[in-house]
Amino acid sequence: MTLTRNPDGRIPADPALEADRTELADPIPDDVSGPIHVTTQGDNWKAGFAGSDVVIAVTPTKAEALERAKSIATERELAVVVHRKDGSIQKRLSF
Repeated sequence: MTLTRNPDGRIPADPALEADRTELADPIPDDVSGPIHVTTQGDNWKAGFAGSDVVIAVTPTKAEALERAKSIATERELAVVVHRKDGSIQKRLSF
């Protein structure tokens, strides 16, 4: 699968996905901060930074997206905001 990057090297938040599981931002830019949100994206779950085009992962399950979000949040001492399918906030985690 080929992903098109923006001129700044980042991958757009909503690329057309051809695989069930995709790691998108690798490495994650150092200038990205703030909480990581786990939300739905079509039939998949996405972990990404609020207010940014940087997407950490798009996975078929919420659990997989949450694990990837927790991993990055632990490394960077960030919060994770987990959303329900309807978009409401389910819980907030701090690392």
